[in-house]
Amino acid sequence: MEQEEKEDKTNIIKNMKFKELLTYIKDFSIAEPNVNTVFIGDVYELNEKQDIHYSAVVINGQSHNININQEYNTYGLNIFYVDRETSDKSNVDDIHSNGIDVLNNIINKIEVLGGDIINEVNIQTFEERFDSICAGAFATVNVR
Repeated sequence: MEQEEKEDKTNIIKNMKFKELLTYIKDFSIAEPNVNTVFIGDVYELNEKQDIHYSAVVINGQSHNININQEYNTYGLNIFYVDRETSDKSNVDDIHSNGIDVLNNIINKIEVLGGDIINEVNIQTFEERFDSICAGAFATVNVR
């Protein structure tokens, strides 16, 4: 009985709709310490949004593969962690480190719920000027 309950909990993501997966990822993201803003869209929307409270997680859909037999779907996502740099850039290493940790935590939570991460996940750090000068990390993830 206990084994069946465990299997049920670890297969939540199997055959999930894309919108449902996004909801889980948003919930995982906002639960991370210091993450104050989460939204789905283009990371460059950070330039347009006036109500951003850093750090932010931005989820962006990529290409998706749908199995013809409806046995599974594979969803492609870019997940960004973005935080504001200090004027002397002394916090860039901390932002990169936090970004890697947050993305790793999100990916691990997807796996705990039964999502298969297809291929190795590469996490890339960056510095970018949005409305503010920011740094962060992003990962391209394919979830089945």
